[in-house]
Amino acid sequence: IHADQVIYLPIEQTTEAFGGEPKNFYYYPFGGPHPIRDKQEVFQQRKINPGAKAKICFMISSTGTNLQNIIDLIEQGDISAEITNVIANHKNAFGLVRAQKHAIPNIAIEYSAKSTAIKDRNTYEDQLIKHILNEPPDIILLSGWDMILGDKFLKKMQEEDIGVFNHHPALLPKSSSDTVTTSRGTFPVMRGYGFKNSYAKKLPVAGVTIHQIVPGNKVDTGPVVMQAEVRTRKNDTLKEYETRLRTMEYLLVPTAIKKILHVVHTHNISISNGYFPW
Repeated sequence: IHADQVIYLPIEQTTEAFGGEPKNFYYYPFGGPHPIRDKQEVFQQRKINPGAKAKICFMISSTGTNLQNIIDLIEQGDISAEITNVIANHKNAFGLVRAQKHAIPNIAIEYSAKSTAIKDRNTYEDQLIKHILNEPPDIILLSGWDMILGDKFLKKMQEEDIGVFNHHPALLPKSSSDTVTTSRGTFPVMRGYGFKNSYAKKLPVAGVTIHQIVPGNKVDTGPVVMQAEVRTRKNDTLKEYETRLRTMEYLLVPTAIKKILHVVHTHNISISNGYFPW
């Protein structure tokens, strides 16, 4: 390439470009600490003994395309787990049909009151808690779940050492910041309907985030497990834009589930307090 020099960024600047600090990256080959030999962190163990297979509870609101993707991967032997429960908050959610076709226990627990009705919401969360604890899963995955879960539900799951996770069609920061750093710069966080908001604002990069939900946080915040960027193309229609984001989601969600289950089920590590360094 007729270059006189090849110059590498210092580790500090390299990790900053990825939105993190050196302590969270593996750079032993470049003179950094060895993550095993130099330090072996001891994590709190879960209160319950892991079963033979990891158990996943899905909470859905509509079509359940990610649910179907995970069902297929489990049946192919790519994910070592079982889906023990599918809960929908709408009786017509097609994801329930998907569960029925594969003989997976499923139920519609509908909520019809106003979102601001605290007493009704508490009663509803009691119903969810009671049903879930009939056969406690290792993790709960919110997959297109369109309700905000309150601290009553989240604290109970925390007490039971059940991790609650969500996948969101946008890039979320590791903190509750209103901005997120990407490879194309720093942009406003797209909470709520992420991909539609980022498309409307013509942001040069969007993405998918799998994150943990813990009590006390606001909507679409919590420890980030994994995320991936999706670049925006100049002439993207909303449909094309969404399709590429969904394609990334179908790749990222199974990978994140494997990562989570490796920690939670294989090593029986308690992650419920939200401090585990994903």
